[in-house]
Amino acid sequence: MSSKKKKLEEKQPLQAVLICDSFNYRFMPLTRSKPRVLIPLLNVPLIDYSLKSLHSAGFDDVFLFCCSHSQQIKDHIKQWLASRANVSMNVQVFSSDSYASVGDVLRDLDGKGLIRHDFVLLFGDCVWNLQLKKYVDEHRNQIKNDKGCIMTLLFKQSSRERRSKSTEDQVLLFVDGTTNKLLLYDKLSKHGNKVNVNLSLFQENRNMKVYCNLQDTYIAICSVNVPSLFADNFDYETRDDFIRGILEQEDILGSTIYSRICESNTYATRVINPSAYEVVSLDILQRWSFPIVPDLEDKVCYQRHNIYRFCDVSLMMNSILEKNVAIGTYTTIGANAHIMNSVIGSSCKIGNNVKIEGAFLWNNVNVDDDCELRCCIIGENVHIKNGCTISEGSLISNDVVIGPNVTLKCRLIQTEPDDDDDKIDTNIVGSEGKGYLYRESEEIENINIWGLEKVSEADESWKSSGSELDDIEEEEEIDDTKIFYNEVLDSFQRGFDENVASENLILEVNSSKHAYNIPIKELGFLVTRAVLEMPKSLVESKSSGDYSSNLDSVLNKFTPVIKNYIKSAESQLIFLMAAEEFTLLHQLGGSVFYKILKFFYDKDILEEDVILQWYENTQPLPALLADCEFTLDDQLEFRRQKIVQAFVKWLQEAEEESSDN
Repeated sequence: MSSKKKKLEEKQPLQAVLICDSFNYRFMPLTRSKPRVLIPLLNVPLIDYSLKSLHSAGFDDVFLFCCSHSQQIKDHIKQWLASRANVSMNVQVFSSDSYASVGDVLRDLDGKGLIRHDFVLLFGDCVWNLQLKKYVDEHRNQIKNDKGCIMTLLFKQSSRERRSKSTEDQVLLFVDGTTNKLLLYDKLSKHGNKVNVNLSLFQENRNMKVYCNLQDTYIAICSVNVPSLFADNFDYETRDDFIRGILEQEDILGSTIYSRICESNTYATRVINPSAYEVVSLDILQRWSFPIVPDLEDKVCYQRHNIYRFCDVSLMMNSILEKNVAIGTYTTIGANAHIMNSVIGSSCKIGNNVKIEGAFLWNNVNVDDDCELRCCIIGENVHIKNGCTISEGSLISNDVVIGPNVTLKCRLIQTEPDDDDDKIDTNIVGSEGKGYLYRESEEIENINIWGLEKVSEADESWKSSGSELDDIEEEEEIDDTKIFYNEVLDSFQRGFDENVASENLILEVNSSKHAYNIPIKELGFLVTRAVLEMPKSLVESKSSGDYSSNLDSVLNKFTPVIKNYIKSAESQLIFLMAAEEFTLLHQLGGSVFYKILKFFYDKDILEEDVILQWYENTQPLPALLADCEFTLDDQLEFRRQKIVQAFVKWLQEAEEESSDN
């Protein structure tokens, strides 16, 4: 490659196209007076998450396209840029009443001639912490190998612990096992438990991978000719239309699409409906999205059990913030209130004896005494009077008054009527209420606005009369230690298979450590356990050799990782206890344990004084993973094995000889 061409490639700017319209009614009536990208998520306008992430990723140009409430978006972007003097990112906003789909935006983008290089296509309601530059570089390298590559789609592994209530973002993928070229793409929500696939797909692609446990991040790396392909085909209205069209006409167009599964410790999702709004809010509160957390974004007091208190919050006597709660500035919480899994905006007033669970209150909301709010979103300046119960997916728009003594279940209440003839129904909003029932559009008449399928009253009664076991299981606390351990295992497995640099693995472990609040003492134990688990995983996945024969290659690979976490005498003792517990658990015997000890002793990671201290002082082994608990007798019997005793005796003699000299 000539130096001139190389220099030109290095100068390619990072560009992003941010679509600010959802082209659906999922958040109505809340979005009647405000665009979705400006609704507050943990008291921050939704679009700010993408803008900050793009700026942190080093993007040069961001092009925003909007239709609904475009002036509000323009004003907000102007204020956002003015409040951040250090932002050098070029942000342009384009608006048009003719934008009715993603296809319309991309066709207009083609007409404007703004795109000269590969770009990132995403939506303004995305929340992510990906290193997008890395994926852009991978896409550009893919083009060198396949000139027809026009798009790389980013996906995330679905988490069993944090599975979304909605299947809208869960996808079915068939990809080439070698190149990750996309062969089939579809949404699982369309098919339920059965999918029809053409047999020729299997016959023509012997080395194929099938994924049905992935979530769409709605982020795509696009080549420069993607807008022109939209312009050439007006049947492409959505991004999914485009993907399916390219796959169906690959032989004719000569265009290909590739997939990329993001690392397990990253976060990327889209707030596509109120159900996703709830899930993403709780993810941020529980720090799954680290470093996108409230205490790093603003002046916030972060407390145990994921409690975030902004400035000047007043909490009255006997009020309980149980877990996963954010309270905005100048908000007052009355006596005997109980709040969990909820976000409360700024300047709110919560009365006495109020219960709030899974609810999201925006700014300036008044909730009077003896109210109960569950699974709902309450807009700005709403007043909920005494004795009201609001639950089961209700959305209350701005400036509405409810009550007193009213029960709302799965109701959508708005400020203005849909029809001039509509009157306030006091049976719904209460005798002092001010608001009107929102009439759902045809698009969502068969789907709960929270993104869940509607069920009949018979189904509801069946659910409520079921076993209490389901309720107990849902209320179980998520074991952060086990989730952290599994993520570290996944990182190490990928690091071994793909020969990832040790410093990158350490960064991944540290990132997960912060996300799950793992104490430093537990960290060394869990990292040691994960490294020792690797030979066992290799035996199970590759069916080659036994544990001992795979041990050397694993220990050599992960020595820099162990060395990073095992430094002090205390951390060495933790390492020895982790190795002892693992060897006991899997009945690997003294020879394997001796091999581990001797390896790290020779690498100067374990000191002889610490090994002798461990041998002479038996302590209970930590039960962090709760695999099995061993007694002191189990440990003593293990240490009496000849090969362990011989190694300890050798160390003792070496120490005595050193003392004599």
